[in-house]
Formats: sequence, C-alpha cells, structure tokens
Amino acid sequence: MTAVGVDTAEPAGDLLGLYRRWGFADRDVIRWPGKTYDSVVLVRDLAAA
Repeated sequence: MTAVGVDTAEPAGDLLGLYRRWGFADRDVIRWPGKTYDSVVLVRDLAAA
C-alpha cells in the first residue's frame, strides 16, 4: 500500500475539514515536543485515489 500522511494543529478545524473532504482519515493525535497544542495525523491511501 502506498499512502501519504499529513498533520495539522487540532484547533485548525477548517484545514482538518479540507483534508477530510480530500479523503484523508484521522490516524492519531500527537503533541510535538515544544508545542502547546495537539496535532492530528491524517493518512490517505493513494491506491484509492
């Protein structure tokens, strides 16, 4: 399987909505070192594109 992943700040609702409309699915929530907010990791399988 070939996939692409992105992450964006959890408070960025508009950007998360855009990625989800493009077919990305939530995979994980992480907090990068030194940041004060969580990030959502999203993945999209390229074979389905």
